[in-house]
Amino acid sequence: MLGLVMVESPQHCLTTFLLSLDISAAFDTIDHNILLDRISSDFGIYGSALGWLQSFVTGRYQYVTVGAQKSLPTVCASGVPQGSVLGPLLYAMYISLISNVVTAHCLDHINTLTTHSRSTQR
Repeated sequence: MLGLVMVESPQHCLTTFLLSLDISAAFDTIDHNILLDRISSDFGIYGSALGWLQSFVTGRYQYVTVGAQKSLPTVCASGVPQGSVLGPLLYAMYISLISNVVTAHCLDHINTLTTHSRSTQR
């Protein structure tokens, strides 16, 4: 969920923006291929170190247990192991380009909102 709140203070000529992003399931949504591509291209990690990280995030299985019943194992096609030391670091590497997205998309949106807001106040 994405939220954007704009508060203007005409007497001080200031505009404040609050951008909120719900990332509660973010660790579960990481695409392994994108993550590994970013690790190599943006952070310069190759060879055996990249292979080690690949083996850490891929080839994992999960299952559900209810009482004495256990489901069949299912491959984890996305996400990083939660509760691990590397999980937050891998997530940070995955979203490292978020500033480019914000710059490219949100600033245009904010400029539009600001222009629209100022034109309707006159």
